[in-house]
Amino acid sequence: ISVIIAALIYALATPIQNVAAWFAILLKHRYRIGNVVEVDGVKGYVVDVALTSTTIREMGNWMGGDLYTGRLVTVPNKSLFESSVKVYNRKNPYVFDRLDVMVTYESDMARAEELLRNAASGVLDGQSPRSAVDVLETRELVHSVPEGIRVFIRSEPSGVTLGVVYFVALYKREQIRTEILKAFLAAVRGEEGVNIAYPHLEVVGVEK
Repeated sequence: ISVIIAALIYALATPIQNVAAWFAILLKHRYRIGNVVEVDGVKGYVVDVALTSTTIREMGNWMGGDLYTGRLVTVPNKSLFESSVKVYNRKNPYVFDRLDVMVTYESDMARAEELLRNAASGVLDGQSPRSAVDVLETRELVHSVPEGIRVFIRSEPSGVTLGVVYFVALYKREQIRTEILKAFLAAVRGEEGVNIAYPHLEVVGVEK
């Protein structure tokens, strides 16, 4: 009898955990249908929350970024207890994003920063809220949240990386990033003082 009871407890452990997690999802509003989540390494759009599992329309993976793969992935609800759950749009559809570009050390940094900021401003005009604080739960962190479009600079072995940070709708992240990069590259072509950097090798001959 003890062996049978132990076997039953072992066999029912996973279903019980899945049902318990289902209650936690519903009662604590961890996520719901329509949210974009990342659970147990799977990222995507929640299409169904059943008693024992959650069905996600997968994003990323071999497609990269936030592009859909076309697959539906079933994740056991007990993953809620076993791994972190990232919800991207539970209360608002906006996220922070960053685009990095690299220019040479000889470039005019002030001009490069201006071109990148202008490219982002032109693309994002009217497509993002004026302030992240208006839609995020960050009233107490108002001095820590970037306001508007910010450009950060860091040194790299092959050049200087300029990173533009902005607030954008989650579903437009890939599109906006592409448009900003295209606008920046188009602007750089007309500038003599700003040059795109890239890793390269130079072979130098040595006489014997």
